[in-house]
Amino acid sequence: MPSSPGRTKPQLPPSFIVIRDILDESIPPYPGKLIDVIGVVKDHRLPVPTNGTDFKAALTLYDLTTQDGDNGIVFNIFRPEAEMPQVSAGDVVMIFQVKVQRFRSDPISLISSRYTTCISVYSAPKIPKPPASAEVALLPHRGHFSRGPNSKENEYASYFYHEIDKDFVPDPAEFQKRAATSLNIKQKFSLLKDVREGNFYDLIVQICREPFVFMDRVTLYVSDYTENDQFFHYTWEGVKDLANFRADPYGYTGKRVKEKKSDWVGPYGKNAIQITCWEPHANLLKSEGARAGEWLFLRNVQIKFGRDGTNLEGFLRGDHNKINVDILDTTTDADAETLDPRLKEGIRRWRDYTKQKKSQIKQITKGRSGLGAGKAGRAGRTGGASRERDTESGSTAGGKRKASELSEGSEKTLGTKEKRKLKREALQKKEDELRKERDRILGFNDQITCESHTAEVTPLSSILEPLTHNTTDLDGTPIEITLPFTCAKYRTMVRVVDFFPDDLEDFAVPRKHAAWELVSDNGSNNGSDDGSGSGSDSDESMNGGGGGGGRLTWEWRFALLLEDPTPKPGRQQARVWVVVDNPEAQCLTQLDAANLREDPHTLDAFREKMFTLWGNLEEIKAARREKAEKKRMLVHTRVDGIMRLEKPPLESSDNEDDDEREGRGRDQEISNKPFKCCIKQFGIQVREKDEERMNAGRGGKRWERCFGLFGTKIC
Repeated sequence: MPSSPGRTKPQLPPSFIVIRDILDESIPPYPGKLIDVIGVVKDHRLPVPTNGTDFKAALTLYDLTTQDGDNGIVFNIFRPEAEMPQVSAGDVVMIFQVKVQRFRSDPISLISSRYTTCISVYSAPKIPKPPASAEVALLPHRGHFSRGPNSKENEYASYFYHEIDKDFVPDPAEFQKRAATSLNIKQKFSLLKDVREGNFYDLIVQICREPFVFMDRVTLYVSDYTENDQFFHYTWEGVKDLANFRADPYGYTGKRVKEKKSDWVGPYGKNAIQITCWEPHANLLKSEGARAGEWLFLRNVQIKFGRDGTNLEGFLRGDHNKINVDILDTTTDADAETLDPRLKEGIRRWRDYTKQKKSQIKQITKGRSGLGAGKAGRAGRTGGASRERDTESGSTAGGKRKASELSEGSEKTLGTKEKRKLKREALQKKEDELRKERDRILGFNDQITCESHTAEVTPLSSILEPLTHNTTDLDGTPIEITLPFTCAKYRTMVRVVDFFPDDLEDFAVPRKHAAWELVSDNGSNNGSDDGSGSGSDSDESMNGGGGGGGRLTWEWRFALLLEDPTPKPGRQQARVWVVVDNPEAQCLTQLDAANLREDPHTLDAFREKMFTLWGNLEEIKAARREKAEKKRMLVHTRVDGIMRLEKPPLESSDNEDDDEREGRGRDQEISNKPFKCCIKQFGIQVREKDEERMNAGRGGKRWERCFGLFGTKIC
């Protein structure tokens, strides 16, 4: 109902944000910001138990900025059932210190905090017309209460309720019916042993083999270690132990680092099912690098017979509004108390299955070796007389015969696949020994190791070669297109010839602590973030200052200039800048970032680590500064009282002026050893004024090729 003519419209209280701005994310920083919101209730999902002690309820709210459509925002409430607010259709809800959140592809929403969020509910029938205060309509507070509406906010609540269009509010009977229905949602979760054709299920399963990617689909083979007679029967031969699926000899690879694809590694028998996933679910599996051994939560999986009409299969159809795949964290860093009990049961079944399988394999192997041992024993008794006649010579000869006979018996117990496996392992061991000896002779730095030891070493010059793609135009004429970049990973051999920034103290930078950006509630947020902080992590001053009230955390961020140590005759030495972000720097140095200007212990440890990598390079750079040579890599400019660091060159430096390069080398020779490392190529969008070079779509940007270090460790 519009306000009466001549009456001054109350203004939205200054601390409140309208719902339209939240949905549009027009007022940074979203998500994660604590804000105040007012809205009218048009939907209510009643409290349901969660895996913890809290219940979960949800309200759908809209305000004057979203009343012209079906828009609204969902407010998720987590707290004990006795502390849940009681609402009816059309009630006005005023929320203080509620957190904005976004989870995966879901629309942006609000989530309560047990320690900061206060909820005030005005009963719709009791709200008087303005300018009277709506305080008389306030319902008793339930749960956490640190503040309630003041007089101005109570007056605005009256105006707000009588001004807003209530056509979107269902009648009380329909509202209650919908709320009751929210408790009657069919439980779709099921174990694989209970799935039946023609139904849809939610599943918690483990990937049994490396996913198969074909165009816009990903095929999974999964199990929860329960048996279904209508599943395909996988035989025992060739089954591997998923308990050891993650090979990480140096302890620095992430859980997403893929190993060589192998055959079936899951449970044998009728314990696994094939599930085909379409976009957007397939894209998440590909982008997250889902792999054998990981656990998934799959929602709304259709079960039906496959093309053979004999075995059940699963199908996860496309849904543009929601991604129905979650990759579950089961690493040692995961909090066991917060794990889904259904996931715990699945892991327990996996553990029991693994123990049972090992016991069965041990019994089978023992039975086979017993047959060979019997034959060897009889052969051993034949040589007993010889040992009695001549102890020394008899022992030697008898030992040789016994070893030969036992070896023959062992060979007989091994199948063809086992023999091939032993042969491959012996060859691999020999190759590793030869590789180590070759690296020692060539003078490689054996204190630095990296992933993919068996991968081929790609020369840096080859990595930097222009990328082309052959295709045809509309007339069928062959054309060659130069690509700006490609997403690829390489194992290469390099040495460090420069680094950025020039001062090691600047290798770690601060940023605001992002704990409140997580979807789950976090009570450590004191709610003091008023949004006054700058929108960039790098905008914080190096001494830890800056507005916003957020706690600072430190991260590694630096770049290395790598050079090909073995250039081809007649060619310049290839050089490239590689960025080293926080996770890869932690992997490289085994150190956590800190304020290096105030933490001399970490600085000394970091300097010692990097000396292993680049030798006397730091001393050479220090000598250059003492000679007052022109600084090329680090430029300090003061903008709004904040120190900013210029970015290092994104492209390789193989086109640098030769004279300049020679000038750098005259003062002192860099003394460090080449090493093998892993680098990745990727592209970023940068601004471009030249229209002919704008190849990144609209918006005046182009693609820039970049390189980053990964999977490399200083031992």
